[in-house]
Parts: sequence; C-alpha cells; structure tokens
Amino acid sequence: MRLHPPSPQMTDRLLLMDRRERSQAETAKLTACQQPQRGERRQRRRRSSIEQQQFSSPRHNQQQIEASPGFWLRLRGSAETKECIRNDFFLPTLCSGCREEIFGIQDAAYLLCPHCRIIGPLWGSNATEEEGGVGLGFTLQDIESVQFEMISNDNGDR
Repeated sequence: MRLHPPSPQMTDRLLLMDRRERSQAETAKLTACQQPQRGERRQRRRRSSIEQQQFSSPRHNQQQIEASPGFWLRLRGSAETKECIRNDFFLPTLCSGCREEIFGIQDAAYLLCPHCRIIGPLWGSNATEEEGGVGLGFTLQDIESVQFEMISNDNGDR
C-alpha cells in the first residue's frame, strides 16, 4: 500500500486549521492567566479600598513631585525648609549633577538642586524614600537670608 503526499490545497487547509487551533489555544491560555482567582479578586478589592483611604488622608494631600516617570515622592516645601534652617536641622552635601555645595533638610531622602534642578540623593541621610521625600536644596546665601530674617524679627519684637 502506497501513501500519496497530500495535495497543495490540502496542505494549505491543514496549515490554516493548525494556525487557528494554536491561536485559539494561546488565547485561552492568556485569558486563563489574566483572570484573577477568587482570593486575588478579594485582595485587589481590599488593596484598592486601602489605597483610596490612604490617598484621601491628609498625609497624602501634601505636594508631591514626580522624580521619574510614575515614581512620585513627597515634596518638602519652602515653609518646612525655612523651619529646618531656623532649627539648625540641615546637612551640607554636593549635588550629584553640578557638584556645587548645597544644603538640605537632614531627614530628606533626595534633594532638588537649586542650581541645575536635578533630583539627587542626600548623602548622609538615613531617611527612606517614603518618609524623607524630596527636600528643596538651598545655598549658603539662603541660610544667611533666613538667619538675617530671624534676627530682624527678634529685634522688631523688642
């Protein structure tokens, strides 16, 4: 008994059927992988409600800055910066971009350089990203002006 090779039309049909079956099987696998299990659905719901509570709390209504695409950090504003200068709660450091000497809030994780506008780490700080956030970098002249302002306010009160 001799077997004949399939005709070109039959080969095309078989290949087409094979492609359809493979794509259907792949689609079924993908949808099965993408559908969350019951426990995962509950966790997602729970997580989303917790996230909503966190972002509606006063702590998360503070100013934030996008340090890199999709990566947001708390921005420590000018009022907080001035208060830290008044309380002598700052560190000197070198900017990682322009290598200028700048100062920053002692417990900030990152600093925004006033010269080159680069956000860089505050060396010597033990703060985490969430706690410390991004502090405004300032210069020696800024420190002098805040201290002068303090002295003039003290003299005005007398």
